[in-house]
Amino acid sequence: MNEETLFAIDIGTRKVMGLVAESLADALRVCDAETIEHQTRAMAAGQVQVVSRVAAVVREVASRRSKRRGIPLTRAAVAVAGRRRTPL
Repeated sequence: MNEETLFAIDIGTRKVMGLVAESLADALRVCDAETIEHQTRAMAAGQVQVVSRVAAVVREVASRRSKRRGIPLTRAAVAVAGRRRTPL
């Protein structure tokens, strides 16, 4: 991956999505996308319940992206929803 190529992962309650995008002068161009649904209740209400299962889905999304693009993925932007249980 070069500086202009971005890999983003969105970890949601039902699925994990990976996007590969290229940075252009004034926009991003999505080059590739992969979505895999969680097969178990590894996430509930936007919160990780079983870390190992969520991590396995994230690894699979990243692996598929890397194989299809022929480039090792070394960095990623990640979005994970969640709620704070205790006040700041």
